[in-house]
Amino acid sequence: MTDSIETTKMERLNGNIRKVRRNWTWTIQMFLSVPVLCAFIEAFPLSNFNAMATFAFAVPCFSLVISMIMSAMHYIWFLKKFVGGTPFELVMAMILLGLWIAAAVVIEDPRNDIASSIRPTGVQWIKQANLYFFTWFALFCNVYLFGSFFRDYKTYDLRVVGWISVLAASLMLLTVSSYLKDGICDADNGVICFRTKYAMVSSVIVSCIALIASVLSYMSKMSPRLGLVLASPSAAIYSFGVVMLTSASGPGRTLGTIYFTIWTGTTISMLLLIGEFNDIFLDAEHTDETDSKMETKVQMGCNDHPTIIAEESNPGFVDVKIRK
Repeated sequence: MTDSIETTKMERLNGNIRKVRRNWTWTIQMFLSVPVLCAFIEAFPLSNFNAMATFAFAVPCFSLVISMIMSAMHYIWFLKKFVGGTPFELVMAMILLGLWIAAAVVIEDPRNDIASSIRPTGVQWIKQANLYFFTWFALFCNVYLFGSFFRDYKTYDLRVVGWISVLAASLMLLTVSSYLKDGICDADNGVICFRTKYAMVSSVIVSCIALIASVLSYMSKMSPRLGLVLASPSAAIYSFGVVMLTSASGPGRTLGTIYFTIWTGTTISMLLLIGEFNDIFLDAEHTDETDSKMETKVQMGCNDHPTIIAEESNPGFVDVKIRK
């Protein structure tokens, strides 16, 4: 009976994995690459490209081609065996993620004067909105695509994707705030300088938490209580950071990388916190209800024959006891 239950569980697992189709994610990735390319071509003549701009332009070109090919492979019957959760598809997603992380750093870095620049006050401002925002969208689409492999094969939840997103946002916040600190503090060594330093310290703390949580989630070692312990300080730090950084005296008061990353990290951290809270308290109530199961007695034949008692202690599992 145990073997049949395990076989049923494996069949369900394999069935769910087969149902996973990433063609829509690859398609979205393909369309997100187009505005980045168009913004580059319109704003920067190809003859004026430096090394950084050339690399940043090459990434969406490569992403467009690869995404188009990977999306089409999901619809061609003799190529489907190479996608749908295969190591080949995972490697392609990993390559694109690495390239988009590097491209996002280059494009969003105001020192390169591509998507954003720096005001005389030291605060970042966006000069190319399409280039700025669609680079972010493409990056997080790749984060979701890469994290979906571990979610499907390991835990079937969104913890891995969520914590990787928090890690990416925290590292970007650390990078930008570290660069802007000198210019901001030179212009105003007061409240705004202090809050920029807070952005640096808080992003380091949350990055460490998110890295630990990502590894534990990938290894299926993350219990709801441990997840609540890790998500609580992350959500608190980011929520307080929204007030500190996006208010009138904060470095993220204008639309820029600090503004975008702090709100992204806050939103995802709060969703992770709510999810862990629900897993502990709402699922605990459901478990208490299912633990108090009725005992079904089936009388087999006359009184001389054994009585079979079936107890359903857990959903999907039946313990059978034979009583003389």
